[in-house]
Amino acid sequence: MTEILHVTSRTVWLAAQNSGNYAADTLATEGFIHCSKREQVLRVANAVFSGQRGLVLLIVDPRRLRPEVRWEPGADRPEELFPHVYGPINLEAVVRVLDFEPGPDGLFVLPTLLMEMEHDLIIRPAQPEDAKLAARLIHLALGRFGEYTFGNGNPAKTLEVLERLFIAGSNRFSHKLAFMAEKGESVTGLLLAHPAKIMTRLDLLTGRPMLRILGLGEVLHLLIRLLPLAGGREAERDEYYVSDLAVLPQFQGQGIGTRLLAFGEEQAAGHGLGKCSLIVALQNDAARQLYLRLGYRIVETVTYSRLQQRCGERGYQRMMKVL
Repeated sequence: MTEILHVTSRTVWLAAQNSGNYAADTLATEGFIHCSKREQVLRVANAVFSGQRGLVLLIVDPRRLRPEVRWEPGADRPEELFPHVYGPINLEAVVRVLDFEPGPDGLFVLPTLLMEMEHDLIIRPAQPEDAKLAARLIHLALGRFGEYTFGNGNPAKTLEVLERLFIAGSNRFSHKLAFMAEKGESVTGLLLAHPAKIMTRLDLLTGRPMLRILGLGEVLHLLIRLLPLAGGREAERDEYYVSDLAVLPQFQGQGIGTRLLAFGEEQAAGHGLGKCSLIVALQNDAARQLYLRLGYRIVETVTYSRLQQRCGERGYQRMMKVL
């Protein structure tokens, strides 16, 4: 994938989240949105935005764009072709949003994450058609707790429920809250995350599709199983909560999980949140060590009683990082 880049203000980008599309001023005045290749963006930014703060760099996957992209001569460089997007940019085509601030001299440098980003790995918003693989990845993240919750110990049932929840609208496991890591033509990992302040609403919204999927009787049995776990705290309202993060076994050890977590931290900043948090099972030492290396600290340890351990876990630790 050859990405195209666009510089805009964070305020304008956040406003676009409500409309579902991003439209720069030039779309109305010139008929298209100016974009750049990686090797062009610094020259453009330093010429047009020198000294300006509060900017972000949108990384756009042209394969996912609905409007046409035309490669046309630049106004000041007729010998050089630039990508021009002839229509509003649909948000699912924006695979990454990076802070883009000038240095003390007012000039820009490429963000570290962009320089490190491999051309064959992207992180993109999830789509309903990702459901089958996404269910498998969420199952990996949840482990035995997921089977206890959604399948009453049945892995196949768990995958079916997770797949249907992923396709459904607003709920804790919806595609609307998920991002997929993709390498070449293969999905490699998943991030499911959201501002913690909407968690209670998401929990309530999850009940409706669960009733459709399981029926009233099974939902009542589910509530009885989960009752001993009620009251546990997952995150504080001022945090961006990483609910589930997983990488398929054949792609583990390649830094994809680290990249997904960094992407989640970028999303947190995009929502104006200064903290990112997650929970890790007590027995998951490898994940805990990774999060500690990446700057997360343990803020709470919860040890389950013997009754609670029927869920398949010994307890969990809440971990948080100040961004």
